[in-house]
Amino acid sequence: VRDNLTFGLKLRRRKWWQKKLSSTNDNLTNGEITQQINQAAAAAGIQQLLARLPQQLSGGERQRVALAQPML
Repeated sequence: VRDNLTFGLKLRRRKWWQKKLSSTNDNLTNGEITQQINQAAAAAGIQQLLARLPQQLSGGERQRVALAQPML
């Protein structure tokens, strides 16, 4: 789950992606990414789910993870 949430933030660090998103200046370090993931997980109440694999989640847990993605 943690890797799924970090995917979008790591993608923003790539140069070709930043060119497509002209309004972003996301040069995030790994520590900043971890901090943002922890904040979004706390806001969505899914801290205990971060170490799980997606197939280990129930339908409701998957929905909460999906709701945490736009918070990043």
